[in-house]
Amino acid sequence: MKNDVKYLRRSKAFDMTQEELAQIIGVTKATISAIENGANTSAENMLKISRVFSKDPREIFFVEDVVSETTNELEIGMGGLHGTSN
Repeated sequence: MKNDVKYLRRSKAFDMTQEELAQIIGVTKATISAIENGANTSAENMLKISRVFSKDPREIFFVEDVVSETTNELEIGMGGLHGTSN
């Protein structure tokens, strides 16, 4: 599962290590590493991580889905415009 955990964790606003994030949410460093590398995680971990970064879980964990959905909507909209310009 593509996500922005590593990006947020390393950002200037948070600048924390995997170990620090792991301690805050009560998991191991290996768990954080796995999550950052795309492993699925529990809804509980998603919520804990989203609270640390003050973001909606969807903004962190469903990045690819949001981009794909937006792209599809744009393509449909453009197709609709092109289809009516005969």
